[in-house]
Amino acid sequence: MSGSSRKRERAANAAKGKTATAVKEKAATAVKEKAPEKTAVAVKEKAASAPPANPVILSPANEQKKKQVIQILTSISEDTSVPRNIRRAANEAITSMEDEKIEIVERASNGISVLDEISQDPNCPLYARTRIWNAVSVLETIRD
Repeated sequence: MSGSSRKRERAANAAKGKTATAVKEKAATAVKEKAPEKTAVAVKEKAASAPPANPVILSPANEQKKKQVIQILTSISEDTSVPRNIRRAANEAITSMEDEKIEIVERASNGISVLDEISQDPNCPLYARTRIWNAVSVLETIRD
């Protein structure tokens, strides 16, 4: 855009009662609104082009332990008397346990680290802390 066309555009906006900052703000919001669409589309395209992940085959014992831990963590995450940050961490641990792209030992390790951190929270009720420790002890028994 040349200097004279910018001057004309500014003069036209001024005649309409628009200030330069209002025009800039409108342009900035338009860019912000379009940006998430592009990133979401890019993520979807990237996910669609990725080859399907090979699911990790679990031993029956590890599968049962995984289900037991998920059941314990689900009961914590659905308990409204447990603080929100602890319920959120329990959901995070559930998500990490259900991630089929990662080996079961790594998933257990990730779950242990998340649960260990929240078990030390002073706001954690005692009964929830006991359940968390129970889940950690089950996760510690998971082997290759």
